[in-house]
Amino acid sequence: MDRRHLFMMLALGGSSLLASVPAAIVIRQAELNGIEQEFRQEVDEISIALDRELQLNFTPLNGLNILFTGSEEVTSQEFRLVTQQYLAKHPDIQALEWVPYISHPQRQPLEIKRQTEYSNFKLTQGREPKTRQVAEKRNTYFPVAFVEPYQGNEHNLGFDRASDALQRQTLEKSRDSGQDRITPILSPAQNTPNLFFKVSPVYRNQPQTPQERRLMLRGFVVGSYRLDALLANVGERATQAGLSVQLIDQTNPQASQLLYAGSHGTVQANPSDLTRNVALSTVPGRTWVMVAQATPDFIHQHNSGLFLLLPFLGVVLLWAGGSCFVWRLQQSANCEQDRYFQRMAHQSPALMWVTDADMMFSFFNQTWLTVTGRTTDAEIGDGWMSGIHPNDRQQWQKTYESSFSQQQEFSIEHRLRQNDGSYAWMLSMGKPRYTLDEKFCGYIGTTMDITAMKQAEAQCQMVNTELLRSNQELEQMASALSHDMREPLRKIKSFAELVQADYVDDIDEKGQRYFDYVIDGSERMQAMIADLLAYARLSSEAREVALTDLGQVVKQVQQDLSLTIAESEAVIEVGDLPEIMINPTDIQRVFQNLLSNALKFRGDAVPHIQIAARQLQKHWLITVEDNGIGILEDAVEDIFVMFKRLHKRTDYDGTGIGLAICKKIIDHYDGSIWAESKPGEGTTFHVKLPSHFQDHWTTDRPFVSVFDF
Repeated sequence: MDRRHLFMMLALGGSSLLASVPAAIVIRQAELNGIEQEFRQEVDEISIALDRELQLNFTPLNGLNILFTGSEEVTSQEFRLVTQQYLAKHPDIQALEWVPYISHPQRQPLEIKRQTEYSNFKLTQGREPKTRQVAEKRNTYFPVAFVEPYQGNEHNLGFDRASDALQRQTLEKSRDSGQDRITPILSPAQNTPNLFFKVSPVYRNQPQTPQERRLMLRGFVVGSYRLDALLANVGERATQAGLSVQLIDQTNPQASQLLYAGSHGTVQANPSDLTRNVALSTVPGRTWVMVAQATPDFIHQHNSGLFLLLPFLGVVLLWAGGSCFVWRLQQSANCEQDRYFQRMAHQSPALMWVTDADMMFSFFNQTWLTVTGRTTDAEIGDGWMSGIHPNDRQQWQKTYESSFSQQQEFSIEHRLRQNDGSYAWMLSMGKPRYTLDEKFCGYIGTTMDITAMKQAEAQCQMVNTELLRSNQELEQMASALSHDMREPLRKIKSFAELVQADYVDDIDEKGQRYFDYVIDGSERMQAMIADLLAYARLSSEAREVALTDLGQVVKQVQQDLSLTIAESEAVIEVGDLPEIMINPTDIQRVFQNLLSNALKFRGDAVPHIQIAARQLQKHWLITVEDNGIGILEDAVEDIFVMFKRLHKRTDYDGTGIGLAICKKIIDHYDGSIWAESKPGEGTTFHVKLPSHFQDHWTTDRPFVSVFDF
């Protein structure tokens, strides 16, 4: 080798070696960027897995909420049957409960009813199960009426969750907002570490404002959870990945609470650059933040040390490896997006799939494969179709092909075979996907299990069918009672009056008084039967809805009550009342009862009654205000209960059914009625009615529920 070639080789080698130094720096920076990217992806996957674990264990509350919303009354056997299925699928749930909202007058009937199944059932209070005692008298309670599993949770049956300040605060926030809420982590004094509850409110109808939600609240479905049990799998994964993970409750920034610390211990006070905070999305009403930090183990696992060798291999890297490295970077960039999506999709609790421009299915996530018990090779292409129920395949294919040709979103309900061979109802939704140059390239879709919703719908349909049948029997019974009981009462009254008149000289004063009792009792019994019959017939009478002038209705009611108005010298002020779509007879019954009560329960002053209306966004709010004797604040909800009387019969006559009829009528029109009052200051009745017409206001929906009658 001559000097020229040697000099050229030395020069080339030296220049290559010098060039490798900055290359090593670039490679090291790329490696650090890669470590940071791996760290971010790992943290994203762990946070998604944590959200998924929480969401899976919270899902049964949605099914229970549908069950109680769709049924007027749920028995303990029905509750046990549904919850046992949920608990079998979600063993980390500690307990599922039904917590009704009751007032003090409803306490004793609830205790008596539940004692038929649990003889020792009583409303209790006290943080420690061993020191619990009978609950003190309060205006309202939130007792645990049902709990599953019963074994191990028997001490919670009857426990008034409103007696604990933290739980009561969570229940009230959930009630007023209409949203699910999670309690803070309860203190170790509760005898179970890391315990918390999720509550989901159940209402009558569909309240829109906090005040309506308070009036229409039925209760809560409650789930009991241990945080350490829910985080066991996620914590183990973080440890294997070399990450230090904490879970912190930052709902109150001034008093953050450490909820969980992984096996690597707490995050260092002076954390490295590889630290990330991720807020969880499945904790309603709380701010739970996952704090993750890379440990030396994580850095070691992802550190190749290639930059240390590069200066000694500079020539080789520049001559041979440069082109390969560039090619590798290009290939990595091309598939990075797809790989990242697939990794995220595999962590999703929903079943996910992807189709290509040839209409074939090319990807199914791990959740799909776990649920169906099949492999990716068996599903891709059109193999997935074998898992669709035979009766649903044609409709699925037709919907998919039609939407594909128009490149539009689609959704379809169908049955999908599970890994145990059974079929579950699913809702599949597909959304078009496009390339960077806006070219249609297939669909990305999700499939969700709606079996619980389907079962709830079927149960609601069954209950409605049974309700209609029971209402028919109720009407027949009411007609029979009306005929069989009113005729003997008429005879008793008539003969008593005849005997009293014909033998007036032979009957002493005491006997006359006895006959007065008989006649008065007959008249009251006749009035009660008439009101009961009117209440029962609300379920079957034809409901012809028409545009009704409420002002004219009030005038007619005033004319009907003219003698009572003149006798009491009452002053009635009527403001501008609207025209609304309603049955005229129904709304006349309502005004008749409200005005009669205002005239009946008057004080010493001349009765002064004001009737007004104002329009809300989608409703009319009608008020009837008087200056009568008023009602105790604790009793304003009881006046709408059938046969509920607040005064002695000798003081005020009546059957105690009138306001129950008013409430049943207003409920039928998707409205609400409530009262505000104080003793000696009069009473104001509020009637809220929709300003728009609904088809079911005619005859297809019954007024009466047999559970109320």
